[in-house]
Amino acid sequence: MTSMPWSFVYGPDGVGRFLRRARRARGWTQAQFADRMGIDRTTVGSLERTGNVRLATALDAASFLGLDVVLVPRGATVRVEPLATNLSPQNPKDS
Repeated sequence: MTSMPWSFVYGPDGVGRFLRRARRARGWTQAQFADRMGIDRTTVGSLERTGNVRLATALDAASFLGLDVVLVPRGATVRVEPLATNLSPQNPKDS
């Protein structure tokens, strides 16, 4: 999967647009994503267009797409850093 940039998201429709980008980055159609999640395709469509679905469904979709949802107080400073992919580098001479 391609790395997704993080983003501030405001409102349900913003959440839906961000989840659509994450789904498309995986190369999945709405139907494929719905099948994998075990929900109806129309629910995915509603989520992506308006964000007007149950909160639990939106959070499950984000988690399924490998996203974390973070609630931050307005005015707070946010710092996002990528996770280390290899915490114990190997010495090339040891290979």
